[in-house]
Amino acid sequence: RWRTVAATLGVSAVVAVLAGILFIYSGIYDVAALDQHGRGVNWLLHTVAVNSIGRQARGIDVPKFDDPGRVARGLALYREYCVQCHGAPGVAPAAFAMGLMPGAPPLIQVGREWPASEIYWAVRNGIKMTAMPSWQYRMTDSELWDVVAFVETLPKLTPADYRAQTAAESQVVPAPPGDDSGYAAIAGNPVREIGRAHV
Repeated sequence: RWRTVAATLGVSAVVAVLAGILFIYSGIYDVAALDQHGRGVNWLLHTVAVNSIGRQARGIDVPKFDDPGRVARGLALYREYCVQCHGAPGVAPAAFAMGLMPGAPPLIQVGREWPASEIYWAVRNGIKMTAMPSWQYRMTDSELWDVVAFVETLPKLTPADYRAQTAAESQVVPAPPGDDSGYAAIAGNPVREIGRAHV
């Protein structure tokens, strides 16, 4: 009896592998960015990403967001790098973002539900299998935390609040010198002095 069960399982495994290989090489799966992923693919990508980010972000030392200019600087960076894909309160993403698959999510829910360490990790490192790039070579560590500080305010912002903040953006307070807190706290991951590389 057990031999029959083992043989049946073995044959089923071989058939599954062959079917998978046939599917991969058949070209049946449509990779066009115009169509949504299936529910199963969406679940897989989301679940893998959320659990991976949660694991990788462990041990990140979150700085105090007591600098009054931090949120304002984060707003300026958000407008420069993020709003085109993610939008903002009362602001739709740019037209090209409609072609991203998976689409860039609104960050209001992220700001409400994600710990600051996980937001920081995602912004710094990017997320594979999405259009989210790594920003570690475009922003200093202090600037990354500025973005995190602003994203955490998004759930509380109305469209009118956002417009008022953007109107006051010219009064942004410069970052304190030598502020590179955060990622250096992870053992074996020294902060890189990358400076601003805006081009």
